[in-house]
Amino acid sequence: MTSRTELTLCAALLLLCCPPRAVGDKLQITSTPIGATVELDGVAAGVTPFEKDFPGGYFHKTRTSMGSRLDWRRTLEVLKSSKTSLKAALEPVR
Repeated sequence: MTSRTELTLCAALLLLCCPPRAVGDKLQITSTPIGATVELDGVAAGVTPFEKDFPGGYFHKTRTSMGSRLDWRRTLEVLKSSKTSLKAALEPVR
């Protein structure tokens, strides 16, 4: 049978080996009009309004698109322990 001391020691070691993720590493993308497709690094990720936990400290390519509107592209750095927000204004094709 495992003693209480052994369980406490195991729990402490688990917390030291597996620290929690940084709080607040988020990417948020909104668009005008809403409902645009969001791609991150060339992969479809969702539609606007879009919010996702994303590891901070890295650069990513974003593309926001919708039907007969011009694509909106940006390269951005998602910052650690913060919310990175983008507002995409999708202009009509002329």
